Amino acid sequence: MLAAACMITSCGPKTPEPVKLGNSGLTAHATLQDKAKKTFVWGVKDAAGQQVLDNVFVAPPIAFEEFFLGEQTDKQTVFDDAGSTLIVGQNCVMKTIQTTRCISYSDNGNQFLYLIDKGLVLPEKDKMLFKKDQIFYLSGETLGVLNYGGKDILPAPQKEIIYLTVNKKVKAKGKTETQTSNYYAAKDDKGWNLYDVDGKLVRKLAKWQIKKYQKAATKDTELDKLSYNTLTSL
Repeated sequence: MLAAACMITSCGPKTPEPVKLGNSGLTAHATLQDKAKKTFVWGVKDAAGQQVLDNVFVAPPIAFEEFFLGEQTDKQTVFDDAGSTLIVGQNCVMKTIQTTRCISYSDNGNQFLYLIDKGLVLPEKDKMLFKKDQIFYLSGETLGVLNYGGKDILPAPQKEIIYLTVNKKVKAKGKTETQTSNYYAAKDDKGWNLYDVDGKLVRKLAKWQIKKYQKAATKDTELDKLSYNTLTSL
């Protein structure tokens, strides 16, 4: 009778079968979290049976384009087909900004972008324009520039920016060569300033200099108050 009673009391909810996660070789496994409530939490193992993600998910992770998304009670985890975590946050959404594929998500009340091809996390802005060496953005009425480390290159806020490319002719070893450098002419509440490519203040700008930079400048089609100009000297 005692043995029978032990068998009866040991019975609990049946553990769900493992769930294969697409063709990744990963498998979601459940463990009992609360016997009384009959709830399970899910983790992820690789093809060798090694645990790669802890049992923290409330359901088997689901496909999230080429990745997977696991739901916890208060956050989400996006991971790749090797079981490596990419981001942990809330409200994860796939986006394409121009041709840059991203995952948008929130964390502690702040909004971020995970750049898939670069594996980088940046603060998300209202509007972003990805260039080779920097990211121009609009946040409210503020125009700014981020580097790919997520740092603001220019002091904020800026009202207008002219991105300058200076092609200067120099003589070297008897030959004439072109040296290219870049600057930002940027307008804040106090007026116009010239910054080097790293955001270091070069000098304040006079009205005649601004007119020189604005003449023949090309307006950007994506961001208002951003333009480009190519010069032979500052």
